[in-house]
Amino acid sequence: MTTEPVMAGDTNGLARSPARQPGRDRVEFAPRQRQILALVADGLADKEIAVRLGVSARTVRTHLERLYQRYGLHSRSAAVALWLRNGGTDTDQQDT
Repeated sequence: MTTEPVMAGDTNGLARSPARQPGRDRVEFAPRQRQILALVADGLADKEIAVRLGVSARTVRTHLERLYQRYGLHSRSAAVALWLRNGGTDTDQQDT
């Protein structure tokens, strides 16, 4: 079993995943990822996001799945939380 070093202040003795480690460089999102996450945060479903952005619902799901894989996320809410912690705003909907 491989373990990561325990971080200072970690109360349960478990290392955090790289996406959640305090003090790490900011997570950078592509413009389309920011648009999708802003619309997810507004409560839109994949199909609604797809219509707004002029893409297929599958394309929206693919963007989200790649975010999940890249940052070790397991839900839409976790993706939105990561985006918000890294400066996400509703103005991201206007990115082109």
